Amino acid sequence: MARALLRIDSDTLLTDLDLEVLATSLADDAQGAAVVVEHVWATDVAEGLRDLGAEMTMTVRVPVDEVDAAFASAD
Repeated sequence: MARALLRIDSDTLLTDLDLEVLATSLADDAQGAAVVVEHVWATDVAEGLRDLGAEMTMTVRVPVDEVDAAFASAD
């Protein structure tokens, strides 16, 4: 798993609150996914999900300072 390889605390980039917001925003018959990816890949991932019939309802850019802080906290 990449997260284990990079030793990043997943709570610093994707929190339980983020997942709760996702879960409560879905219709009863819907499924959702929370994906944390390198920004360069985000366009391809979103396109692939749309090709599968997914609807992108929210995207969030994590500021580079927060990403840097997450990596620094893993040291």
